[in-house]
Amino acid sequence: MFMRAKEFSKKTHSLKVVQEMDTGALVRKAHSISTFQGQEYIVLDNGNLYDPMQKREVPLARIFRYIKCVRNSYGVIIAKKSNTNAKLMEVKFIKKSKQVS
Repeated sequence: MFMRAKEFSKKTHSLKVVQEMDTGALVRKAHSISTFQGQEYIVLDNGNLYDPMQKREVPLARIFRYIKCVRNSYGVIIAKKSNTNAKLMEVKFIKKSKQVS
């Protein structure tokens, strides 16, 4: 099962860090997450994550450290982490202005 993801070109968009994302905001805003191990999970309203490969629920607290990126229902990345020890930071894609030369 593949989840759709929207990709932005680095030539046209830049990534701006907004603030740190906690578990409450993650459950409210997120649709799916990706981990550093390459696993994909779907976020449920009860605070758990659903693993579509093994068809089971996993507590968010068990996976939170390993989250690499968080996507909303449109497939746009809304939070990222640089490594497992970093904080989960909320991000926004901002369109770059065209420079006239």
